[in-house]
Amino acid sequence: MKVLHEPPHKELAFFARAPLTLRVAGGPDVTVDAWNTTGLCKPEGISIFPTRGTLSIPFQGIDLGFPVRLTPDASGTFYAFDGLTVRQREVLALFQSNLLSGRMASTDEMITALDTPVDLVPMSETAEEQAVATQTATPRSLRVAKALITYVAAALLIFGLAGNSIAARVLSIPAVQARVVAPLTDHLTTAPAYVDRVLVAPGDRVAQGDTLVRMSDPRREGRLEDARRAVKDRQGALSASRALLRKHEATGPAVLQDLEARLELALSRQTQPSTPDTQIAIDAAWAAISAFEAGHSLRDGDYHDIRAELLAQRSARKEDLRRAKRAAGIAKADARLLDIKAQFDGTVRAVTATEDLHVPRGASMALVEEHAPRTVRAWVDEAHLTRLAPGMAAQLRLAGPNGPQTRDGRVISVAAGIDETAAKRGFGLIVTISVPDDTTLIPDTPVKVRIWRDWTPEWMR
Repeated sequence: MKVLHEPPHKELAFFARAPLTLRVAGGPDVTVDAWNTTGLCKPEGISIFPTRGTLSIPFQGIDLGFPVRLTPDASGTFYAFDGLTVRQREVLALFQSNLLSGRMASTDEMITALDTPVDLVPMSETAEEQAVATQTATPRSLRVAKALITYVAAALLIFGLAGNSIAARVLSIPAVQARVVAPLTDHLTTAPAYVDRVLVAPGDRVAQGDTLVRMSDPRREGRLEDARRAVKDRQGALSASRALLRKHEATGPAVLQDLEARLELALSRQTQPSTPDTQIAIDAAWAAISAFEAGHSLRDGDYHDIRAELLAQRSARKEDLRRAKRAAGIAKADARLLDIKAQFDGTVRAVTATEDLHVPRGASMALVEEHAPRTVRAWVDEAHLTRLAPGMAAQLRLAGPNGPQTRDGRVISVAAGIDETAAKRGFGLIVTISVPDDTTLIPDTPVKVRIWRDWTPEWMR
C-alpha cells in the first residue's frame, strides 16, 4: 500500500512562532522564528538563506533533527519543504500543534509520531479471510462463460448501433427539424378600419372571393353616401327634364293644327281677287307644315327649336347621371376593398377579428388553409447541396395513435435559406417533401425524414 501525504497550502496553514535551528554543514546555524508544516519563513537580516541542512526541534532538553531540502517561492521570503517523509512531517506537525495549543507533547506521543503506525498496517488477506471469500465463489468455467456472453452481447449491441448509424449516413442524407406544413395564409387588413361583422367561424369551408370579415371606414363610407346622394339628385334632374320634354311634345298636335288652320285660311282667300300676298301666305303655310312634319325649326323659339333644346338638356342630364353612377361605383368598390375576402378555396382554421373594434393596417383577421396537399419541410446542411435534387425518394416516420407510421415521400423543392425553426444552425437548405393526401396529418407535427441517395437500391430502403 502506498500512502500519499499532501501538505496543506501554505496560505491556509498557521505559522508557529517558536525558534527552530537549521544547522548547515560548513556554515553558521540559522534560527528560524516563523514556520509551519509546509515550510519556513526566511529570517530578517539574512541575504542568502541555505536550501539544505539539518532541522533541529527542541524536545524536553534534547534536539530531534532530520535533514531537509528547501525550495524558495516566487517572493523569496518563504521556503517550502521538499521531500519530507511521513515521519518527519508527523513530528513537525506534533510540535506545531503543541505550540499552538499551549500543551507540552509527551514522550509517547513523540514516539508514536516517530513510529507512524500507518506504515505498519498489513494490507494482505489472512488465510481465514481467503477461505471465507472462496466459499461462495462461482466456478471459474461459469464465470468465463458469463463474461464471454456479456462481452459478445455488448459488442453486438455497440456494433449494431454503430453499423445502423453508419448505414443511415451512407445510404441517406440526414435531415433535421422536419415537420408537417399546411398551406396556411393569414388574411390581413389593407388599411385602418372598423370590424363591422365576422361572417365565418373556424372550420367553415370558403370559396375564393367569399367575404370573411365585413370592414368599414367612416371616410370611405361618407364618400359613398355622397356619391349615392349625387346619383339620386341626378336621377331627379333627369326625371324633371324628361317630364318637361314630354309636356312640350304633347303640344305638337296643337301646333300642327294651328299651322293647318293657317293654310286653310290662306287657301280660302284665293277665291277672292288674287293678290301676291295671298300666294305668299299660302307658300309660307305649306313651308311651315312641311318643316314641322320634317322636324325642322324655321325660327328661334318655335316648337322644334324648343324641343331640340329640351332633348339636349335631357342628354346632359343622362350624362350627369352616368358620371354620378360611375363615381358611386368607384366609392362603393373603394369601401368594399376593406372587406377581407378569401384568396382561394379553403377551410378557415382561426378567426382573430373582433366586431366593433378598430384595427390598424396589416392586422390578422383570419387564417385559412388552402385546399391543397400538405407537405413536410426539413432542414439539411449546406454540405449536401450538390447531392440534393427534386424527385429524390424519402421515407417519413411520424407518431400515430397505433404506433409509429411510415410513409413514402418525394422531394419537390430545394431552397437555400434559414429555417425559422432552426435558426441556430445558420445558413442551409430547406427541403420540401410531398406526402400522400392525408387529412389526418396535423400541421407542425414532428417527422423523422430520411432522404435516400440516388444510388440506394430499392431493397435497402
